[in-house]
Amino acid sequence: MLRCFCTIRSFSCSISRFSNEKSCLPSPVLVNKFSKKRWQREKLAQVTSEVKLYADVFGREEIENISDALYKEMMSIADWRQRRQCLLDHQRLKRSFKLKTQDSQLVSEVNQRKHVEGEMTYARHFHSLLDIYGAEFRKQIDKMYGARLLREDVPSLLIDCRFLRDFSRPTQQFYLQQMQALHEWNWFSRRPFELHFVNFRPDPEMAEMSQRVLKFFYGHLNPATNEFLPTHPLTPTLTTRRIKEVVQEKDDIMYISPRARRSLPDVVPPNVRNFVLCLTNDFSPVTSSCTAALAESLPTYRIPIHRFTRSSTINPKINYSILNEYANGSNIEKCVKNNLITMEKFSGGTVPFRKKQEDFSQMMEKLNS
Repeated sequence: MLRCFCTIRSFSCSISRFSNEKSCLPSPVLVNKFSKKRWQREKLAQVTSEVKLYADVFGREEIENISDALYKEMMSIADWRQRRQCLLDHQRLKRSFKLKTQDSQLVSEVNQRKHVEGEMTYARHFHSLLDIYGAEFRKQIDKMYGARLLREDVPSLLIDCRFLRDFSRPTQQFYLQQMQALHEWNWFSRRPFELHFVNFRPDPEMAEMSQRVLKFFYGHLNPATNEFLPTHPLTPTLTTRRIKEVVQEKDDIMYISPRARRSLPDVVPPNVRNFVLCLTNDFSPVTSSCTAALAESLPTYRIPIHRFTRSSTINPKINYSILNEYANGSNIEKCVKNNLITMEKFSGGTVPFRKKQEDFSQMMEKLNS
């Protein structure tokens, strides 16, 4: 008993010393909570080592805002690959917030400065042929979006959300933001997909997060009236139903997976008008897109980016752009090449930053081997 108490005390002291240095590791309260059993102490030590490794690779300033809540999330994750993704998603959200803060200067102020300097400024109250803004702009775009969706033989894009509730909160927030962004890309597209989010079964906390993020489904908040604006009548479907319950014809569906062995045909087959993407990082076989496709008894295909670049992952926006061109009759090689420059831009930031991510992944694998 005394030996156990000394072990807990020494472990708590070592954590506290490092915590005081940057206020980034678990608080003494959390350490005491997870020091009652041996497996808890071992798991907390493992997670702490992973955070320390993360700090060594990316710098101590990247972990200043790591809270006890994130530690609890990582403690609940068994697979180290998902813990690695949890840390990377936390970093992605932090970098995104930092960029928004840096770009917080009002557009009107930038336009005014350009106008004073003699530049041709295409903006409201400066040089503008049409004065369409705010609610009127949304109304016009809604009409165009609706007209484009009502054309004949519109392809469908189904987003499989079955694994969302298995991920950590930062990862869930990232994918929910991608869902909202996917609707916005589709909203402005000249040839939009008929969009469906299927197998969406959130837990209570994720459901509350969804109401804040998924504005296409719950509506935008009007700051003037503090009321939600009505959603578009042809808004994407957000449903708990399975893929086969939304699309009846099984033979005309292509499930896109980076782990698939078959590549997409050069040209989309004439009978295929439905494509499926899975919201997953494909790190674990349990939450793999191939596993999801197998559960639906659907064939899997991969986008053949390996022919043109060494990058192994694709940003969701690039996935959407490639499939949008491919579904509307373009050759797959042309689709990938058209988006190749953008793909390199979004594949993980600058070359040194991508190198840090690769180093971190390799070190995490060694730490958990």
